[in-house]
Amino acid sequence: MYNCKVLLSDSTSYKAVTVCTFIKKMYTNVKVYTCDSRTASRFFHTKYTDHHIVLEHTIDNPESYKREILSIIERYGIHIFVPVRSEERRVGKECRS
Repeated sequence: MYNCKVLLSDSTSYKAVTVCTFIKKMYTNVKVYTCDSRTASRFFHTKYTDHHIVLEHTIDNPESYKREILSIIERYGIHIFVPVRSEERRVGKECRS
């Protein structure tokens, strides 16, 4: 049984891969979700993810991006959202409330 669900953005980045690997190796009761707006991420993302989502919107459209992230958080019952890219910090802060 999973006690916590984590969503990481920018799944093809080295930072996201490192965080996913650490979480999956250290915390067996955590389910890791990843997301990315690059369609190639469907094929190129870490094996340490339980579920990958290709986003329809990019951070270039912050309002649509935020709505999509919030929808994913609600749909999958995500407990923690980790915005990997610095541009996503604002969206991450808004998702906390």
